[in-house]
Amino acid sequence: MTGVLDVDVAVVGGGISGLTAAYTLRERFPDRSVALIESAERLGGKLHTTSIDGIRIEAGADSFLARDEIVVDLCKQIGIAEELRAPAVFGAVVWTDAGPKRLPSGTVMGVPASIGAALGAEPLSLRGRLRALGDLVLPGPLRGPDVAVGHFIRKRFGAEVLERMVDPILAGTRAGDAGTLSLAACMPQIDLAARTRRSVIAGLRGAGGPPPFLAPDKGMGRLVEALSGALDGTEVMTGAAVLEVRPGERSGWRLALEGGGVEARSVVVALPAGRAAEILAGMAPDAARELRGINHASVAAVTLVYPSGALSLPAGTSGFLVPSYTGRLLSAGTWWSLKWPGTGAGDRTVVRAFIGRAGQDVALDEDDDELIERSAREIGRLVGTTSSPQHGRVHRWPEGLPQYEVGHADRVERIGRSLRNHRGLLLAGADYRGTGIPDCIRQGREAALAAARATVESGA
Repeated sequence: MTGVLDVDVAVVGGGISGLTAAYTLRERFPDRSVALIESAERLGGKLHTTSIDGIRIEAGADSFLARDEIVVDLCKQIGIAEELRAPAVFGAVVWTDAGPKRLPSGTVMGVPASIGAALGAEPLSLRGRLRALGDLVLPGPLRGPDVAVGHFIRKRFGAEVLERMVDPILAGTRAGDAGTLSLAACMPQIDLAARTRRSVIAGLRGAGGPPPFLAPDKGMGRLVEALSGALDGTEVMTGAAVLEVRPGERSGWRLALEGGGVEARSVVVALPAGRAAEILAGMAPDAARELRGINHASVAAVTLVYPSGALSLPAGTSGFLVPSYTGRLLSAGTWWSLKWPGTGAGDRTVVRAFIGRAGQDVALDEDDDELIERSAREIGRLVGTTSSPQHGRVHRWPEGLPQYEVGHADRVERIGRSLRNHRGLLLAGADYRGTGIPDCIRQGREAALAAARATVESGA
């Protein structure tokens, strides 16, 4: 672009958080002028539906957790609620050294939510199951500052619950290291139970069970498409990277872009923390320093298509989880064609395998063919086959998953305090107060409302 665009609110970043912010502003404040600025050529960020050999697949998340109704409500507003579908099957096996073991349903993030769930946990030895019940008699509740997930789970439930149940879930969902991740930020339900009840199992009673996931029947890209289509009147700029945010010449903020700029009374920065730090460093150095302290793990998703009858998959499951201690390349995987049978696979078997753990850059270091070959070899060992896939596709997300390390909530609070003197400058996104799609939508909505209030206060 050339010249300077003048708007009430600029939203920087076109992922789900930024899209939600722009939509909220358009829907609730139609008199406000809004610009949505995205450096990539498409909107949606990590939500991207594509295909391989005529089979619909996802490059990122394949569904959202519907226990929080905020996403369903948004889908109703943009007219796609009737398109939502649940997985055809749900449940995981944990790939232990003794082979695949079914993860019990009565758990919360791998933590037993009942005595029965502990005693019936297939991934645990008899000794490990009995040790898990130590939570019922160990002193409690938890007090004091934030603690690492690994430290707490090992102390309360024993090493096996940590290594064979909690760690695999953290690796599969966050590419995280239990030794550094924050209990309060990554497992808030567990942290609350630990701090309010003598026993975590007692505090979780009634919880657990299969989490309710949903997705549009045409893929997560449909959510992006519907949100983008509801932005009438919004100035949408793709392929436009913001280089810097600084005070505006008259009031508000000036966003520097290559070949031009945007003047805005308020700005919602819906970018990963590292990128946010880059554009804010000149005018908010303290916030930028804290933003740079949020670490990330690089991950990749490898989709493999096998011919009919090539794989025999564990019945009643939708995928697998891999404990870190096994040293395998894969951290998790989905039996894609079983979980989502309407994606065009026919009688072929499709597997999505996930690579990446905190502190490791395998997802970036090896080429596509190597990742496909290694993934197929490990899947073959898991299900007992030497068959090779007919097709493979790799999607990489460099520094794609933020690591909520011990003290993360305090860090986010410090970032917020450092920005309070910069009226109308807001942050939103997976790096801050929740990595799930519902979390990102909530943050985008809240940032939009705060940005709209700030434009009123500035007299815009």
